[in-house]
Amino acid sequence: MSGKGIGQIKHSINNMFLETATMPPNVKDILNRRGDAVVKSIKIGRTPVQSAIQGILKTLSTVPYDNLFHLFMIFKTTKGDILFEKNARINASTTIPKSEDWYDLNSVPNKTLNDYIQTAKKAMGNRFFPYHPSTNNCQDFILQMLKSNGINDENAFNFVKQDTTMIFKNKGWLSNMAKSVTDLGGYADVVMQGGQIQKNDLTNKEIDELVKHYKIKNYNGCYIDDRLPEKLMNGYYVINLNGNSHWTCLLKDGNKYYYFDSFGFPASAEVEDQIGEYIYSDIDIQNINSTSCGFFVIIWMKYMQEHKHKNKEICYASFLELFSNHTEENEKILHDLLN
Repeated sequence: MSGKGIGQIKHSINNMFLETATMPPNVKDILNRRGDAVVKSIKIGRTPVQSAIQGILKTLSTVPYDNLFHLFMIFKTTKGDILFEKNARINASTTIPKSEDWYDLNSVPNKTLNDYIQTAKKAMGNRFFPYHPSTNNCQDFILQMLKSNGINDENAFNFVKQDTTMIFKNKGWLSNMAKSVTDLGGYADVVMQGGQIQKNDLTNKEIDELVKHYKIKNYNGCYIDDRLPEKLMNGYYVINLNGNSHWTCLLKDGNKYYYFDSFGFPASAEVEDQIGEYIYSDIDIQNINSTSCGFFVIIWMKYMQEHKHKNKEICYASFLELFSNHTEENEKILHDLLN
């Protein structure tokens, strides 16, 4: 992989993309044309998850993957039926998918489609646009759409709920893979629908150069997660989860290990098998639309080194406190820390 010079990398940092979350163009178009339509009833549909993710689950997990569903809503309005759903991005369509599994809500507030969407958007706040496969998925979107609009139907809630938390619990490697499949859908959606996602991903050569630039000591190099050295030395190992995507970091300090993933996942199964017990954070500080994981890793190593006089767990916790719960704000915070 070819590397950029430090000047080019810092230019990339200084031009880091700060996305203002908005509706995709196709959703805006439907709301502009039909947002004033009055909602008469709502149907909730569910279908098995997309085959790519099912294949991952079937191959790598013992969970009953065929019990996982994608959920969507059909608003029956005075201007026709309109689908709303959350995948990698919020989507709307006047093409209604087939499903043999429906739940009908016939008693709903007499409001326009725009009213429903804006009420949910206000209630969800910074969780309205982002997607996360286990903590902010299609279920959460539909539940909040119902609850925020005063629909309190327990049977509907039971229809929607699936305990994906249990599926992803202690399966960070599985969640990362599901996320990467969904992210590919997000990039494809941007290409087809319009909009922009700025890539700030780094190569291993660029990470090496940034480590030198920030004078990070005890750096042991970049590795794919299943190709770590058999014997680990004290210091930092920057880890890529499948060789061409997400960067994470492992710090060995004596007989203790500290693992950092800016998406808040535990280590992959390959890493866990090698290191045994370790400390990690389940706090997500990277926005779903960001590709700046390499920069988060750099600043984590830099911070842990500069605060080495402190207890490392306290140091790790204080690092996380630098960032906002609103992940879309963290690109700017990252930018400031790197400069």
